[in-house]
Amino acid sequence: MKVVIDYKFDWRAMGWNAYTPIMVIIFVAVYSFFANKDFRLLASIHEVLLPVFAAWWSVFIFQDILEEEGSEVIFSYSVSRWRLGTVRVLVFLGIYVLLIAIDSLYMSWISGFNWTVKLIQYSSQSFFYACFGFLLMAILRNCSWAILVVASYASFQILTRGSVFPLSSIYFFDVREPVLNAIAGKLLIIIFMAIIMLLISQYILGRTEKYSE
Repeated sequence: MKVVIDYKFDWRAMGWNAYTPIMVIIFVAVYSFFANKDFRLLASIHEVLLPVFAAWWSVFIFQDILEEEGSEVIFSYSVSRWRLGTVRVLVFLGIYVLLIAIDSLYMSWISGFNWTVKLIQYSSQSFFYACFGFLLMAILRNCSWAILVVASYASFQILTRGSVFPLSSIYFFDVREPVLNAIAGKLLIIIFMAIIMLLISQYILGRTEKYSE
C-alpha cells in the first residue's frame, strides 16, 4: 500500500520555519502600503525579497529526512521518491505563488499599476529559488548551509546587480512597468534552469541510499 504524503505533517514538522515566508510577504505588503505608490521602490523591494524566500520551504521540508538522525526509517514506508521530492517542492511552491498572486492583487489595488507581468516574473524567479533550495538540500543535506548558499547567491547578484556573472543572474533590476515581450526570453531561461535543477535534485534524491548520511 502506497503512503500518501501528509502535507499538514510537513507543515507542523517545519515549526516556526513554516511561517517565515508568510511573514516576509506580509512585511512587503505593509511596507508597500506606505511607499506612496512609488513604482520604482515597490518593484525593487518585491524583487529583492519575494523570490528568494521561495527556497525556504524547499529547504526545510527536507530537514527531517535529509539532515536529522534516524531519517532512514522512511525506507520502511512505500513512499515514492518522486512524491517525496519533486511533488512536495511543487506543492509548497504552489502555495507560495498563490500568496504572491494575492500580494499582486493587493499591489494593483494600492498602486494603480497592473501587476500581472510582475506576478509572472516573481513566480518564475520563485520557481528557480524553490528548485535551487531542493538542489542544495539534495547535495548538502544541511539546512543551515543550504540557506547560507541561497543567501550568498542572492546577496552577490543583488549587490553586483548581476554584472559579474550575468548569465547566472535571474534578476532584472528593471524598475519600470514591464512589458511581457521584453522579458519573456530571460523568463524562459530562468524556467529552463529551474527545471534542470529540479531534475538533478530528484536524481540525487532517487540515488540516495541512506538519508542521514
